Amino acid sequence: MYKTTDAGQTWKRLTEGLPVGEYVGRFGLAVAPSDPNVVYALLDNHEPPPEGTRRRRRGGVYRSDDKGETWRKMHVDGVPTAIGYDFCLLRVSPDDQDEIFVLGNKLLHSTDGGKTYEEAGETIIHVLSHDIRVNHLDMHAMWIDPKNPDRLILGNDGGLYISYDRGGTWLHLNNFPIGEFYAVWVDMDEPYNIYGGTQDNAALYGPSTHNVEDRLTKYGVEDPWKHVYLDRWGGGDSYFTYRDPVDFDIIYYEHQFGVLRRKNMMTEETEDIMPRAGEGEPRLRYNWMTPYFISHYDPATLYYAAHKVFKSTDRGDSWACISPDLTTNPGPEKRGNVPYGTISMLSESPLQQGLIYAGTDDGNVQVTKDDGKNWTLVKSGLPPKWVSRVIASQHELGTVYVALTGYREDDFEKHVYMSTDFGKTWTSIAGNLPSEGINVIREDPRDKNILYIGTELGVYVTLDMGRTWHSLCNNLPTTPVHDLVIHPREFELVIATHGRSCFVLDVKPIIR
Repeated sequence: MYKTTDAGQTWKRLTEGLPVGEYVGRFGLAVAPSDPNVVYALLDNHEPPPEGTRRRRRGGVYRSDDKGETWRKMHVDGVPTAIGYDFCLLRVSPDDQDEIFVLGNKLLHSTDGGKTYEEAGETIIHVLSHDIRVNHLDMHAMWIDPKNPDRLILGNDGGLYISYDRGGTWLHLNNFPIGEFYAVWVDMDEPYNIYGGTQDNAALYGPSTHNVEDRLTKYGVEDPWKHVYLDRWGGGDSYFTYRDPVDFDIIYYEHQFGVLRRKNMMTEETEDIMPRAGEGEPRLRYNWMTPYFISHYDPATLYYAAHKVFKSTDRGDSWACISPDLTTNPGPEKRGNVPYGTISMLSESPLQQGLIYAGTDDGNVQVTKDDGKNWTLVKSGLPPKWVSRVIASQHELGTVYVALTGYREDDFEKHVYMSTDFGKTWTSIAGNLPSEGINVIREDPRDKNILYIGTELGVYVTLDMGRTWHSLCNNLPTTPVHDLVIHPREFELVIATHGRSCFVLDVKPIIR
């Protein structure tokens, strides 16, 4: 922690009373509006507990009454919420220097400067056979009205909440189209349905014809989107979501780190079908967004990837491993919560059974032409980046597309390539694309020359196989586009954004 009193020309490090060293993580800071001498710090401390004692809570709240010169810890044990991962905030009430809110994975409230805590607005209600929290987990933002400190606005993984009683009760303002979609898929119903996995709000599905404006402007219009599965916490992260092409009551969905499930929507019976390592074998390494798909050639056949590829011929009841480790198998120093050394994307050719491509988060691209009996590394000419998409062409047998992202290296350059010889050689098709991380590439089902790309800022199309790209953003909000799918009957492009939900674009005029 550093402090400046000359607008940033010089800085002084503040350490008196604070833990220092390699175990100290991020800080959250807040100054008391009613007394600027009072400053609070919430910090993430990974210091191991003394031998023979139980694991400590990591979070620590410290207070200074002299503008940060000296500090004291306000409690004996850690604060009763997880912090440091992607949340670490403090707020002080404008009219009371001893009243603070700690924003971790839970929202904590203290009226004695952080000595004791209660969970703010923690309420469980029973809705449609599910116990759900009124207040979602994972707190990221809070504003306290300086003129009326009883009024709070809270942003968390469940959306936007408002309280008029200092956090005792909350109203969920759940009419904003702000879903963070990871992946999207469509069925062949009329009208067709959109399926997708979202960040911490589970797997969803709903009709493509639903316009959110109707619900925002017309009283009493029910939201037709439904959850595939909802638990008391609000669902967790979900990713690839598919309906069985034969048994329409069955939906496959997943949660973080490869937790794959099969649900019968009529009976609500849910089966855990996640592949796991055999007894005595090393643990599998799963990507945060683990790839899997239903085969084009057999609706009972599934493919799934950890750091190895697995195949099931009985809808996930049993699995067989069909590959060695397809990653670079990096050491533990390269791994984290969202690890290196996992398969990030899988693609099956719709033109030849057994032709499958795998891309990894550490830069490998592998191909098998015999359903996993033999794999070939085909990354020559590609940058060593996270493979964000690999797509086997639906038009030409040897053609395959790869998109890569360098976000882990703060590299936001465009990386997208095409091969016409099963990956032996690669050609960049980035053309005149802006320098934006690329998340997904898709072929138009009618014309091999038309490709669509989703980036960290929008959507683009090429009519000449990547030589020239055109923006399709128009009224699309500037937001990350994580997935795209073209409906093969309606020729509509479904755009899954990570922050502004889903959009549908009629792409029939493009080919004309």
